[in-house]
Parts: sequence; structure tokens; C-alpha cells
Amino acid sequence: MKLTKKIILISLVPLFLLIIGSIFSAYSLHISHQATQHYVDEYVARKIHISHIFKHMGFDRGVHAFKNFVLRGQKPYYDKALREFHLALEEIDGYKNLPNVTEKERELLGVVETTILAYLDKLSVIQKMKNKSQAIKVIDSLVRIDDSPASAALSQLQEIITQKRLTESEQVAAIQTRSFLILFCIFLLALILSVALSKTFSSKIVHSINKLLSLSRKISSGDYLSNGIDLNTFADDELKSLASQMMTMNKILKDSFEKLKIKNDELKHFAFTTSHDLQEPIKKISTYSGLLKFELGDRLDRDSALYMHEIEDSTQRMIKLIRSLLKLSQLTYSEIKFGSVDLNEVIDINVKKFQELLDSTNGKILYQNLPVIEGNKELLDNLFQNLISNAIKYRSPQRDILITIESELTPHSPKVKIRFSDNGIGIEQVNLAKIFRPFIRLENDSNKKGQGIGLYQCKKIVELHGGNLCVSSIVDKETIFTFELSLA
Repeated sequence: MKLTKKIILISLVPLFLLIIGSIFSAYSLHISHQATQHYVDEYVARKIHISHIFKHMGFDRGVHAFKNFVLRGQKPYYDKALREFHLALEEIDGYKNLPNVTEKERELLGVVETTILAYLDKLSVIQKMKNKSQAIKVIDSLVRIDDSPASAALSQLQEIITQKRLTESEQVAAIQTRSFLILFCIFLLALILSVALSKTFSSKIVHSINKLLSLSRKISSGDYLSNGIDLNTFADDELKSLASQMMTMNKILKDSFEKLKIKNDELKHFAFTTSHDLQEPIKKISTYSGLLKFELGDRLDRDSALYMHEIEDSTQRMIKLIRSLLKLSQLTYSEIKFGSVDLNEVIDINVKKFQELLDSTNGKILYQNLPVIEGNKELLDNLFQNLISNAIKYRSPQRDILITIESELTPHSPKVKIRFSDNGIGIEQVNLAKIFRPFIRLENDSNKKGQGIGLYQCKKIVELHGGNLCVSSIVDKETIFTFELSLA
């Protein structure tokens, strides 16, 4: 399966389950809403009917008007009692017509209905007795009705409604709880499937990526694999294609590296051979010109002596130039061994080399507590020798030489920053980019001895140690060289 399909599958399966869960959640909420609405409708309707029955039979209504009619015999009381009792019967009929009315409720409503019908019958009896001018006490004793069963029935109906409300509430809560549990199970299943799919596919993907990382590290460190890696251990996806391409790249780099190594060996051999072969005839020129000068002695006229001097001087400069070229080839093509180097010892050695010259110019080199770094002692000695030599060569005639060498640890890094400064004549800004080029002499260098490769060597040495040599300068004030080296 392709990597993109695996990623889509990992994403879509949980998403599909979440969609199902969301649909079920919406459906459960709908069912819960319907149940709640049904419960509210039934509960409210029952409460309204019971309330109206109480109202029509209560104070200043049915029973109260009935008693006033017994006592006073006035027709308005008769009409009011008759009307209220009929309204109460309508409420009872309305209650009975509600959905899901139980037999117990009908039985209790029947008790209330019987009592109301009894009151209606007694109204006719009272009317007849009033027409016969019967005494109130006689009428009252004959039409007295025990309505306590009706009151008890209404109280029981209220209790039933209350209990029904609690039951309905529990049912709604049960529906909601069940919906929540099912929804939780769906989400949990989606999570488990997502984790399972992710673990299944990611373990294979991570395994393949780790192999690719291992291969890339080896290639970047120059450890080119002879046989590469087994592509059969990869799944048939984009990572396998990438591994195949990296193997092709590994082979190309390996072949190129081997060809480059051969070319470098040839260049190295050519540099050594050429420098040796060039020095031989120049040494002979120098030797024979010296012998010729010795043999002729005073017989040389002034111009001839000047010519002989120019020949000797030119041959010496040519020999130095060839040796400089040899040093450059050694920096470029030789294998360099690194170890722990105490920079304090390196500076001590160079101070001794230049001590006589420093004393003659009242010069000072200030340094202390320099770190131990990982590097090549011979190259680092050459680095500081060139920097100190340049500082002395380009000193200011207005002040004594002061060279300062300081170190500064780089936070959260195994590197240390070295700062080399002098108070010489400085370098103009336009020339800062030129000073690291080989065999480049600035305009104000014409009267200075040298081949113009000292700072180029310094830059190469710092780069071989994994750093970068930078320079800043203020004319007639100071020049500062900075670079980083790795701590041991």
C-alpha cells in the first residue's frame, strides 16, 4: 500500500467512526427531546385538568355555590353550582381522553365524577324542596353529601402525576445515559482503531525512515556503502522509492569520491614533484651565480654586480614561492590528524619565536587561560605564527605593538570563540575581502616582504578545523580576527 493511502486510511477510519458517532448523537438527542416533550405534554395536561377540577369544585365555585343555594335558595347560586359542576365534568372527560391514562387514574376520576353527579342530583332535589317551602335544616340534612372520597381521589391523582413525572424523568435520563455510553464507546473504538492503525503503519514507516536516516548519515560522513541496504525490507511505498534513489545516489557519490581521490592523489604527487623539479634548476642558478660572483670578484663592474645581485635575490624569492606553493598543496591534499591542543602552549612557542623582535619594538602579547581544543598542533602553530607575524609586520610607527588573544565560550555549543586583535595600521574596508586571497598584495604592501599567502593559509587552517576566519578593522587603530574552534 502506498504511503499516502496509509496516511489517508489512518485519517479516514477514525473520522468515519466519529461521523457515525455524531449522527447517532444527533439521533439520540432527537429521541431524548421527543421523550422530554412527551413527558412535559402529558404532565402539564394532567396538572391543568386536576387544577381546573379543584377550581370548579373549590371555594366560591361548585360546592360553595351548592351550599349557598341550600341556605339561601337563590337562583344565581343554583345556576353557578350547575355551571361549575358541568365544567368539572368536562375537565374529567378531558383527563380521560389524554393518552396513556391508567386504569387507576380512571377509577379515581370515576370517584370524583360520581361525587359531582351526586351534587347535580341533589340540586334538583333542593329545587323541589324549596318550592314546597321545606325548612333549611330539613333540606340540609337530606341533601348532605360526603365528598371526602372525591378529595382523597384528587389527592391520589396528584400523587400519581408526581410519580409519573419522576418515572418519565428517569426514563429520559436513562435514554441520555445510554446514548452517552454508546457515543463514548464509538469514540473509544475510533481512538483504539486510530492508535492501532497508527502503530501498525507508523512502526513500519519509522523503521524505513530510520534506515534512510542511517544511510544518509553514513553518506554525509563519507562512509559510502559497498552493498547498500536491502530494499526488500521496505514496504512497497514511496519510502522504498526514496531508498532506491538514495542507493543510486550512494553509488554515484562513491564512484565520484573514488575518482576524486585518484585525482587528488595525482595532484598531490604533481605538486610535490613539480615543486621538487622546479627547485633543482633554480638552486643551480643560485649556486652558479654565486660561484660566478666569487670567481670574478672585483673584476665585475658596477652594473654586472647589480645584475648578479638581482639574479640571487630573484632565485631566493622563487625558492620561497615554490615552498609556499608546496605548503598550500599540503594544506589542501594532505590528511590531517587531530588531537587535544593547549592553545596556551601554542602561543608560548610563538612568543619565544618572536621575542627578540618584540623586545626590539617594545611589543607585547597578552593572553591567559586559553582553552584546550580539538585540532592539529602544527597547523594551529602555523595559524598563530602568521597572525603574529602580520601584526608585527603591519605595526603602527606611532605606538608600541600590543597583541591581545582572548577566548569566549559559545553558549549551548561545543565551540569556543577566539579573538585575535592588534593595534596596527589597520586595513581599509575595501580591502577586507581581498586579504584572504592567495598571492594578493595590497598597494601599501609593496615595501613589505612576503608571498601574499599567510592569511590565505590562516583561513584554510581555520576551515580545516570546522570554523570560519572573519576580520574587522579600523584604519590606524586596530584589526580583529575572530574564529571558532571545537573544545577538546
